[in-house]
Amino acid sequence: MNILTESLKKPFNYDGRLERRPYWINTLLLTFLSFVVYGAAILATVFLAAGEGSKDAASIPVLVAQLANLYFSLASINLLVKRLHDVGKSGYWFFACLIPILGFFALLYFTLKKGDLGPNDFGGPGDLNPPSGKRKNSQNFTLLKNTFQKNITDNGLSEARVVEILVEKGYDYNEIIEAREEYKKAS
Repeated sequence: MNILTESLKKPFNYDGRLERRPYWINTLLLTFLSFVVYGAAILATVFLAAGEGSKDAASIPVLVAQLANLYFSLASINLLVKRLHDVGKSGYWFFACLIPILGFFALLYFTLKKGDLGPNDFGGPGDLNPPSGKRKNSQNFTLLKNTFQKNITDNGLSEARVVEILVEKGYDYNEIIEAREEYKKAS
């Protein structure tokens, strides 16, 4: 629910990544909210139209519902862009929806595809905030340390190559070196 709340509070903040499950749960919640708002608007319109008041007043609930659903659409776009970031795609892929049929299936594929395992240009897996060059929390630091462990021990890459990859991904060099030193201590 925090992801949905964040998207509703800041619908124009497209930074970070969103994994499959949270994306679909929050998209379904937004869809449900949209139906509830329209249902309430229809009921209010029926009651206002049936009453003795002005017939113009009956259109107000529908207008309010349309404005609310416009806002829900912005939050939904926010979720989609973050989901696209999780699979390594730019948020501009959202505009694929303008291509009839093909665009729908392309976006459906990206929303169902498993996200990138390691950090990509938009942050670490499940990271709602992208790498900024400053250490915001220990989760980002732990991700860097784990990246060293995975790539050196499992993939056989050199420390220098892992540092190079992480710098290319946008992580701060000093933070990378600090994570490398922590990795060395633990090894």
